[in-house]
Amino acid sequence: MSTSGKFWAALCALILLAITPIGVTYAQVKVTAATPSSTEQGTVSLDVIVSGSGFDNTASAQFFVTGTTNPGGITVKKTTFKNSKEVVATIEVADLAVIASFDIQVTLSSGRKGKGTTLFSVLKKSSDPCATTGLDFPAFAFWRPTGQGLQIFVADATGQCVRSVTSGTGTGGTLEFSYPVVGTDGVTRGRVAWIDAPAVVAVDFTVSAGTNSIAADSRRTVYPRSGGYISLSRDGHTLYSNNYLESGGTVINRLGLDPPLGDPEPVFSTTDPNSFPAAFSVNADETLLFADYSTYSGGSSLKELVWIPLDGTNTINPIDSNTMQLEHSPAAVPDSSNRVAYQKRTDASGTCEALVVSDVNGHPTYPAQLALGIKPTWVNGSIVADGRALGRRGSCSYTGTIMRTDPVTGVQTALTQGYDPDGR
Repeated sequence: MSTSGKFWAALCALILLAITPIGVTYAQVKVTAATPSSTEQGTVSLDVIVSGSGFDNTASAQFFVTGTTNPGGITVKKTTFKNSKEVVATIEVADLAVIASFDIQVTLSSGRKGKGTTLFSVLKKSSDPCATTGLDFPAFAFWRPTGQGLQIFVADATGQCVRSVTSGTGTGGTLEFSYPVVGTDGVTRGRVAWIDAPAVVAVDFTVSAGTNSIAADSRRTVYPRSGGYISLSRDGHTLYSNNYLESGGTVINRLGLDPPLGDPEPVFSTTDPNSFPAAFSVNADETLLFADYSTYSGGSSLKELVWIPLDGTNTINPIDSNTMQLEHSPAAVPDSSNRVAYQKRTDASGTCEALVVSDVNGHPTYPAQLALGIKPTWVNGSIVADGRALGRRGSCSYTGTIMRTDPVTGVQTALTQGYDPDGR
């Protein structure tokens, strides 16, 4: 190209640049939405997805009370670039943050910025349902899965007040709970115990008046080896645990916990390797155990609900049988020496389990309407159990919700999310 040609080409390029709108050369920064669009005072480490356009990897988000440059108690801990239309702002909201609408501004290192108005709101912090005087707390314990372990909680009788006690590993299905447990130091406290194979472990805790907050002690081993089932006395002072004998058979041992009484005391034993107690529950005055009793013969098995007197006679007294080879998961009625709640499949319940109550003489009573549940316990005269649901194709599944059941009417009420409750 000649020198004059180069001159005219350069001149045309400059003219074109001069008449081209800035927005064509540099994309505008726009902020159009926030997800979630609100949170409460006191929120920690909340990720807010900020949507818009024109973002790059230098984007930085800020939150201002609408129409001002006041952050209003919202601190942006970091901004993470996702793409040109999305960044994530990780925020913390002070306990006394301004209750108002907020604008969100995104600024790039080039100085370009965009603002979306009234995209976010701070709401008043909800009142703590546990900070109530006279609350029936704690009424039962339960667990929820967390990662590779479990988190143990206690709740009031309505399931509205829930406090964490401890986290750890083990078998949540063996969770046992007692409150109050009065120790030798005169301090009223609660206790949870469960199996972290092969040992039985426990955590004691105290409850603060007014706030009903929990202060938990360190986890401790209370029994070095268990066969997989335990029961805690109502006052929390005595642990019952089964063990399998090397020679065949099973023994149920009793162990004092306040203070530990040394060697466990056998309260029941059988040398028959084909017959043994599984899940069991000690009654209110600790005179007998309600137990699932499995008998294997000729390739088949029978699971019976029985009661076993704790007088060393090793007698087995049948209450109910389950030809479907399922456990009854008995729960002794806390204010009675001879009544028990359990689960059993019926024609009406199909592949699910119906809740039943019986006395030691085998007189089962069913609620007026079918009530499904598994692993029952008692709270203030009501049965509390894992919720079960019968699917359209006849399958039965956990609902993940702990349900309270009126043992007379069968009316059920959802309490909280979790599994395997145990009442005090």
